[in-house]
Amino acid sequence: MDPEEEIYKPDYPLTHRVLMVACIPLAVATVWMAWAEGREHPLLYVGAVIIPWVVVALYRQTYRRIRLGQKIVAERYLLPPRVIEYAEIRDVGLDTVKLRSGHLTLFKVDNAERFFVILEQLEKRGLWSRTQIDGRLAATQARTYVTMAIAGPAAGVLTLVAGFVRPFRLALPWVAWFFIFYLPIALVTYVVLKRRST
Repeated sequence: MDPEEEIYKPDYPLTHRVLMVACIPLAVATVWMAWAEGREHPLLYVGAVIIPWVVVALYRQTYRRIRLGQKIVAERYLLPPRVIEYAEIRDVGLDTVKLRSGHLTLFKVDNAERFFVILEQLEKRGLWSRTQIDGRLAATQARTYVTMAIAGPAAGVLTLVAGFVRPFRLALPWVAWFFIFYLPIALVTYVVLKRRST
């Protein structure tokens, strides 16, 4: 082990930890139900694909600890560690490091700022340089989070209203109406925020 290696342990919120425990049996149950009842309920086949995919995505982006030495080694649960060279860093955002291929994301991690403090210290030690980054990720993430904060509640209210209007209620399930409202609201909000920032 590198004697100057820094160890960062992400502090995930309780909801995230509960989800990690519950999602595997949920995925197994969904696949089993699709196998047993899929002919009568074809939507179970969709769930049998989507839910395991979500589980894999969750475990790929959840880290047990991250070791920052001569390389970044992100240790994960149930999956092999992810080894990242500092030369791969392309940008640093609010809670994400953009890499040459993919991202190192600490979204909704309570102590994420600690990771970025360590990363800044490693820059001062010369392990990576700010000249590697383009500096646009933080602004993009800020716009995205504001967009979600506006579009989510607005779409939720419109979905509730649509649920009381008989033609809307009968035409599509409420989840479909939520996304029908959410997507255009989110798109318009993001475009407006982007234009204001330029």
